[in-house]
Parts: sequence; C-alpha cells; structure tokens
Amino acid sequence: MHPTLRRLDLNLLPVFDAVFRHRSVRLAAEELSVSTSALSHALSRLRIFLQDPLFYREGHRMCPSVYACQLAPSVASALCSLNQQLSPQPAFDPATSDACFQIAITDYTAFCVFPALIHALQASAPGLRFDLRYLPHSPALNELLAGEIDLALGFSVPGKRHILNWTKLTGLKMSTWSSVM
Repeated sequence: MHPTLRRLDLNLLPVFDAVFRHRSVRLAAEELSVSTSALSHALSRLRIFLQDPLFYREGHRMCPSVYACQLAPSVASALCSLNQQLSPQPAFDPATSDACFQIAITDYTAFCVFPALIHALQASAPGLRFDLRYLPHSPALNELLAGEIDLALGFSVPGKRHILNWTKLTGLKMSTWSSVM
C-alpha cells in the first residue's frame, strides 16, 4: 500500500512547498523555523529521492525545474487538505451557526411536526436553515447512510417498533428516541 510514500520522508513535502512558494532557501527556512543548512540538506534528500534537481539557483532566486512546476500544485493541495482535516474543528454552536441541514420529510411531518420544530429552534438557533426534501418512503435510511440528508422526519407504521439512535447530527448531540405504536 502506497509503496512510494512508504519510502519518502513526508517531512520533505513542506520543504519543497516552501521553497517553491518563496523561491528562496532562506525565506523557506524562516517559514519552517529551521536553519538554512537543515533546509538545504532536506532539499538534497528530496532531490535524490525524486531524481530531479527540482530547483536551480539563478542569482538570488531558486527557480523550479519543469518537474517541480508539475509537482507543486499537487503537493500544495495535499498539504492544504491534510492541514484542514487535521486541524481541530470548532464546536458546533447552534446560536451562531448558519448551517443548512438537509431534512427528508413526509406530508405528515411537513404539516404537523416541522412547524413545531422550527418554532422551537427560532429562539435558540435563529441562523439555521433547512432544505426540505420530500421522500414518501420512511425512514429514508438509504439517503441517511449515503450522507445525502442530515435528518429524516417521518411517522411510524402502527404495529411496528422503530428505534433510532442519533449520536451526532453535524455536531448536535441528540438523545436516543424510540417510538412504539
């Protein structure tokens, strides 16, 4: 699995990205809080691994090779994506959120349940928005599992027991709800 990545020191990718953006070993070293000597050694290791000079000196600037220019957008995108995914996400605050929730509803819930829900949320979560999707089948399990909707509001068929366990709804902790009819 990932044979190339297993051999590569991934700490070299921010080095490459910084040198590419700054076109300077000194400025890249300052950004990464390492010495210029350490950055030069890291860049040498990356050059050996990739079998490409990556950068060549032209006056006081480091000019990228053709391969470095091809590689740079992918490296920058991967580092940005990893940084976003690994950064702590702020806690969901319904009072200040303007999130839009996808909710599957039936005719019954659209007229009987949803208005009361909206009324209850207006004071505590005034910025929340809802995109209602009419789904005549209940409980819209396929859509929930696929992540197409955040919540399904429906009603139980008489004589059947339904238990829904909601542990999280985009940060909102919901308690267990069960209905027996």
